[in-house]
Amino acid sequence: MIHITKKIAGYYWSLYLLNDHAAGVTVYADNNENLGYIRFGADNAVPIPNQYMDNRFTINLKWSNMSHVIDLLRNEGPVYIHITIDDNNKLNYAEISTQLEPAGDGEL
Repeated sequence: MIHITKKIAGYYWSLYLLNDHAAGVTVYADNNENLGYIRFGADNAVPIPNQYMDNRFTINLKWSNMSHVIDLLRNEGPVYIHITIDDNNKLNYAEISTQLEPAGDGEL
């Protein structure tokens, strides 16, 4: 297994207008490297498998998770993507996180 951690330096947010409940985020590293895609579909849709291909991930989430992901990207920093792939390039784990933050450092 291979674990990859990359800092997310920027993103594009898209709302797919011709599809009901469909949106996506493309995330980039510092050097404008396209790290991958986080796609959002209807909560009741059949799950689409996550992928890791050509050094890019595609993570498929439910529409109800979208606001949490966008909030993290917009309001936290730095933000990191952590993925684990197996020897067959199957995406086994994915996480978006901040780095260690001091307790009680929130806004009132």
